[in-house]
Amino acid sequence: MVTDARLREFAFGQWEGLTWEQIVRRFPEAAQFGFLSVRDYRPPGGETLDVVKQRVGAFLDALSAQDGTAVVVSHAGALHAALAYLFGDAYFQWKVRLMPASITRLCLAPDRPPEVISLNELDHLGAEPSA
Repeated sequence: MVTDARLREFAFGQWEGLTWEQIVRRFPEAAQFGFLSVRDYRPPGGETLDVVKQRVGAFLDALSAQDGTAVVVSHAGALHAALAYLFGDAYFQWKVRLMPASITRLCLAPDRPPEVISLNELDHLGAEPSA
């Protein structure tokens, strides 16, 4: 197993450890974006999506240059950043809420565009995704 800090979750700064309700109470300006508007997050002292996309994108570029198959485990925020990095703003039209313990399978190769094989897969858990 190899760990890579580029796959860590968003640094949420002053939002760290708070529920969305607590964030909105303490930082009312966050309410205008909504819980699922990750590309609009501006946590004081934390990271924006663009910053996370840069670090996750550097990992993906290095990974796609290698031969073979890899299993990558990360948080939902890093996966949102990865998909936004790979597919640009079109990714946000998918309006997907990544579920805990879900599996997303991608095909990354230096000689072709990225491909989504499966997204937010939960079959291994024996459960259906909830809205």
